[in-house]
Amino acid sequence: MKKRTIAAILAGGVISALAVEIYRESPNVRMRNVRKWLGQIPDIEVNYVSDLNKQASEAITAWVKVNGKGTMAFTGMEQCVFDGSRHIYITEIAGLSFRTHCIDEHGRECCGWAIDIGSDSDITEMARLNITTIQEAILHYDDVLACVSQWPSATNELPEPSPAIRIKDRNGHECQYSAQRSQPAAGALRHRNGEAQR
Repeated sequence: MKKRTIAAILAGGVISALAVEIYRESPNVRMRNVRKWLGQIPDIEVNYVSDLNKQASEAITAWVKVNGKGTMAFTGMEQCVFDGSRHIYITEIAGLSFRTHCIDEHGRECCGWAIDIGSDSDITEMARLNITTIQEAILHYDDVLACVSQWPSATNELPEPSPAIRIKDRNGHECQYSAQRSQPAAGALRHRNGEAQR
């Protein structure tokens, strides 16, 4: 009888632990937490937090308006970027979006739209700011903008490559970065203007 009781208690504990883990990782809980954490940051207005139930990506993005300054868009929003992370990714600031083009350690071409402004960024000017949280990124709004506003402007012209700054990462692989004045789709514009459902 004691063995069954012990087995039942252990099974109940495992099931409870799994239920907590599933609940913690559910899309709705993740999105709710990001909204809550953003809501605790002073001097910003949250214009948009992505809905994981309506997108293929698992990454949570958010557009915020920094009072007296402009907009910032973040991606990879998880608890660590509020508590402390060496990597903080933005996709836009003050209407400037980004293009990245890198060759990884396996020789594969990688293209993207987000830049790392965290303390471990390969972009020296960003790493010097020692940003480890979303809160610090918002405080360094002017510094981040001053850096990226000097980057070459990306174009959509083909086959000519866009002008870009070239930066070598810690492994010696070259990455190219450029900025582009954003021309958002109507839905994204509504998000930026705070018209979307929050």
